[in-house]
Amino acid sequence: MDHMIDDSDRLKPCPFCGAEAEIITLEGETDEPSIGAQCVQCTSSACGAASGLVYPLMDDVTDLLLERWNKRHNAVLKRGE
Repeated sequence: MDHMIDDSDRLKPCPFCGAEAEIITLEGETDEPSIGAQCVQCTSSACGAASGLVYPLMDDVTDLLLERWNKRHNAVLKRGE
């Protein structure tokens, strides 16, 4: 019997270099406009790819970040396309 593994709660590797990725929260001086924003970032110092910033305000944005990072538009190509 095949066992399906649910990876919906895990970040896929970086689509550019294959390194692991992590969700980070931007920190710094309180007057900086990006403070508190979150994004997904590649852990490779040679790559450094990152998603767009998401400002959580009152909601947990982890699921949104996971969904956006894990989406691969060109993952499956159909014949004839």
